[in-house]
Amino acid sequence: MEISYENITYFLLSTFLSGCYLANGPPSSYNYWIKNGRKVSVEDRDKCYLLAIKSLNISERKEFYYLNNKFNENPINMINNHKSDYEKYSF
Repeated sequence: MEISYENITYFLLSTFLSGCYLANGPPSSYNYWIKNGRKVSVEDRDKCYLLAIKSLNISERKEFYYLNNKFNENPINMINNHKSDYEKYSF
């Protein structure tokens, strides 16, 4: 196997980039962004979630809670075996 300048360059570049990612760590799963780089706090996200739930009528709310519980009990089963329910829930 011949080692070329191009191979060394790719190796060093990929090592450098992965090293930066590992050193800085992945972004937090609790950071949310909207337009113009403004971050949305977890509290704002929770408020929005509650407002969305309150905007549902009773039958929609019952269906949401049913699907939410079904997903939380066994998400893999819901995704693989109850595709129509999962599509409604994920939409």
